[in-house]
Amino acid sequence: MRKWLIILAAALLPPLGAAAQTYLLRSPELYIGTSHGATASMIQFSPNVKQDILLGYNGGLLVRYVTEKGKALQGEVNFSQRGWTERGGLYSRQLTYVEVPLLMNLFWGKKVRFFGNLGPKASFLIGDRVLADRLPDEERDARHGKLDHWFDYGVTLGLGLEFAARRQCFQLEVRANYSLSTLFQSKQYYDFSNHMNVALNLGWMIRVNKDK
Repeated sequence: MRKWLIILAAALLPPLGAAAQTYLLRSPELYIGTSHGATASMIQFSPNVKQDILLGYNGGLLVRYVTEKGKALQGEVNFSQRGWTERGGLYSRQLTYVEVPLLMNLFWGKKVRFFGNLGPKASFLIGDRVLADRLPDEERDARHGKLDHWFDYGVTLGLGLEFAARRQCFQLEVRANYSLSTLFQSKQYYDFSNHMNVALNLGWMIRVNKDK
């Protein structure tokens, strides 16, 4: 996962330099919209735990504010299902979060646009559900007891394609998300336990303000 985060960051860095010159819009653009899709999640455990991908839902609302050509600020409120499933179906757990990313949005093109998103996000745990449990009691209690942290924070990198039609935008985006906080208290059993997931979303936005 870290390798893919580095690759995505490298893809965004060249346009950052090109965007250093500012081209202010005559009239700022304000968009509101929604996006929906799926997540493929795992947890980075140390000591390592062999896992399969856990699928879940991801979607919510977004606001984008554009003041400069090719650059915008985007805020979101999303409902996100994450977690992990251990290989062989021994244990599976789904965690549901409300997450709030604050992203720098860079885009290139006119009607058909290539775009990237980069920024931090904060998440708040609202649901915790065990989907499968075939572990011995002692092992389960030692490794997968009550979560120690309900607040999660991390970074988001996204790449996508957007089609602009009059005042509307339709988009397809793939995102990589990595948490910098841990699920379980460090040094109890795991040295760290960080969320990592990839999300694929379809989105729609509409401009709600008019040119001045």
